[in-house]
Amino acid sequence: MIEAGRHGRERLAWIILFGGLFACLFFTVSVPIGVNAFIQNATRSLTAQVQANQGTVGIDAITGQRRAVLTGEPAQSVEEETTILTDTTASALVTVTPPDSDEMLTTMQIASNTTVQLNEATAPRFSWSGQPYQMALDLQSGRVRLDVPAIQSRPVEIALTTPQSEVSIREPGRYTVDVTNDATQVTVQESGVASIFANDGELLLTGTAR
Repeated sequence: MIEAGRHGRERLAWIILFGGLFACLFFTVSVPIGVNAFIQNATRSLTAQVQANQGTVGIDAITGQRRAVLTGEPAQSVEEETTILTDTTASALVTVTPPDSDEMLTTMQIASNTTVQLNEATAPRFSWSGQPYQMALDLQSGRVRLDVPAIQSRPVEIALTTPQSEVSIREPGRYTVDVTNDATQVTVQESGVASIFANDGELLLTGTAR
């Protein structure tokens, strides 16, 4: 009985010793990895503002709130998941900058008879992050022109979806996207590069400036 009890205590001691060792190794490896992942992937919103070039521009927020921007009025800030609408007499300009800087990341000219939703516009929360600025747009109808300047603190990646395809923009340049009921047309200028994918993810075409 005494011998059995002694072996049981020894076994328990070894279990505790190895358990502590494995826990130490686990936290030694996982904590730095977790902290680095947080630094790399944490985001905050970019600053997006809408100004009416002409006519009355409609803004529909995800909350259901609707407002209008009139020609001559100051630009209005918009949040993610906001839809911007123009009728036959209206056009708009959207500017996107970092939250703590006036550096112009992207400008988007919205033509008349256009409906486009700003789904996402994010910047890395920490300057040590290697992630790019990211924007996600849903062009449901009409035409937009995107200007991505070459001088930036970090790259800008734009994912633009249409009823027929998905357009990926990762290089500075000027891009015009036209959407009708039947087709999506992408024009690339000023050294830009755009990749066009089918809705199932298949690469259809990579276009460069002419």
